[in-house]
Amino acid sequence: MWYTDISQLPPHRFAEIRRFFEDYKKNENKEVAVDEFLPSNTAHDAIQYSM
Repeated sequence: MWYTDISQLPPHRFAEIRRFFEDYKKNENKEVAVDEFLPSNTAHDAIQYSM
């Protein structure tokens, strides 16, 4: 199955994604807080801007 928006993911996937982003910087002694998930067009815009 192909997902086109994060809102299509099953609820447990949100918990897994949130946990990944909260944990991935711990080895650098940094904290990350995931307050909300933004729509996919926000990610597309960020990627385009970075290019």
